[in-house]
Amino acid sequence: MECTQRSTDPYQSSMPLIVAPLARPAVTCLERLQLVARAGRDRTLRRESLVVLTELAPYVHSELGIAWPSQERLGQALGVSRQNVNRAIRQLEAAAT
Repeated sequence: MECTQRSTDPYQSSMPLIVAPLARPAVTCLERLQLVARAGRDRTLRRESLVVLTELAPYVHSELGIAWPSQERLGQALGVSRQNVNRAIRQLEAAAT
């Protein structure tokens, strides 16, 4: 997984996909890798959700803790529809609670 920022403009798309509290400390590359590793061990997650998470992780802003690629952009990068990306994100959000 690439651990560099792909963009520094949080306003590049309409809304962030993952919002963390603003008081959260910076997200490190190691934390991103640990998140993906934990999700990979979760047997309740569908394969598509893990693929979306892996694609989404490099977009997480290290200080704000948010990711801003559009669902359309993620779908194009993965070769799936926006609806499939949306379903995967809902499953990831449900697993996080």
